[in-house]
Amino acid sequence: MPCAGGTPPCTARCGHMPRDSARKLRHHTVMTNRLALWIGAALLAAIMADILLYDAEHLLFLGRRFFVLLDWIAFWR
Repeated sequence: MPCAGGTPPCTARCGHMPRDSARKLRHHTVMTNRLALWIGAALLAAIMADILLYDAEHLLFLGRRFFVLLDWIAFWR
């Protein structure tokens, strides 16, 4: 399949990637459902631990810092 300029694949500067290379890259960057569930469970456990042990002080701190970050990002808009 030729690239946008009609050149053969992988020789143009259009960013086209051969199928074999794309497969190799995707092999290492897969987010499975199992991994997503483990990450979600770890986040929920961390939030629950913060609420139970520290009365949500860290969540409040992170929330405040997030709003500071949003203000900083809005400045660059």
